[in-house]
Amino acid sequence: MRTSGRWVRLAALAAVVLGLQGCASIVSGSSQTVSVDSPGCAGARCELSNDKGKYFVTSTPGTVTLNRSYNNLQVTCSRDGVNSDPLSVASTTKGMAFGNILFGGVIGVGVDVATGAAYDYPQLISVPMLCGPLAAAGAPPPVRLGIEVARVDAVAGAPPPVGVKVLRVEPQSLAEIWGLKVGDVILRINGNTVRDPDALAALVAVFGADRSVPRELELLLRRAGAAEDTTQRVTLPAAPARL
Repeated sequence: MRTSGRWVRLAALAAVVLGLQGCASIVSGSSQTVSVDSPGCAGARCELSNDKGKYFVTSTPGTVTLNRSYNNLQVTCSRDGVNSDPLSVASTTKGMAFGNILFGGVIGVGVDVATGAAYDYPQLISVPMLCGPLAAAGAPPPVRLGIEVARVDAVAGAPPPVGVKVLRVEPQSLAEIWGLKVGDVILRINGNTVRDPDALAALVAVFGADRSVPRELELLLRRAGAAEDTTQRVTLPAAPARL
């Protein structure tokens, strides 16, 4: 019985070693494809960079494959002499990386973190810009809320979801001043349905086009733990405030 148990342990150890040699990670790899858009200035050229390298989108909207990293992704776009404000995009830890504790062991988790495979950037990166006649006339800079959002997950058998979920709120940003919190779902702005991040960016661009005076907006929010959706009135400050 002792000999049999010893062989079982040796076989199990060999399987682990072979598995680690073949693939130390079950996460989807160290690279990721993201989409970049520049509401208000289509056709812009964008440069993205992190500690793993530099990446380029020749014309927005467009996609680019980049290397994942724990560090923020720095994004700048330009077109016809108009430059965007620098944008810093945070990465998030992928839930599947925690699965490596079970499937790949501690070594598997270490490889994921070292290669960047444990981290994800948002699938859509929106860089507000203003081009054309309005930019030439010295129009105010585009509104920047200071939030990171994502589509609401679909539920099998349910109608298509509406709204975007807040993943991150930048400190001292307009969104923080408004009282937005991580986990909030933005459903409507001034009665207009927010179906995805692109729709949110477009609505903010429209309502922020004329900032000669402060403008009041009405947000319909769904907050975790709340019994019902709530309406929140917020103020979009007049230019030249930097958002």
